[in-house]
Amino acid sequence: MKRTVVLLLALGLGLAGCWGSSQEAALKRVARAETDLEACKKQVGLESTPTPDDAAIFEPGKALIMNPERINQMRVKVDCLIPLTELLEARKAAGVAK
Repeated sequence: MKRTVVLLLALGLGLAGCWGSSQEAALKRVARAETDLEACKKQVGLESTPTPDDAAIFEPGKALIMNPERINQMRVKVDCLIPLTELLEARKAAGVAK
């Protein structure tokens, strides 16, 4: 009986340790993706443009108003699609909001 309790306790602590390291890895992935996206935005001259919340170029239900901010957002979505997608997926996997 004691052996079973010790085994279950050790297993529980082991799983808790694995969750912590996977969460840490997910946060490192977010940080790396943010760095990659910032580098891409800098390369295309859009470093002051806020990071989009999604990768969709045209958003259904939203008026298509072409102002400079909207155009820059679209440029980030096109020119930096791969780093933007990686950042959005990393944030989702880590459970991190903007």
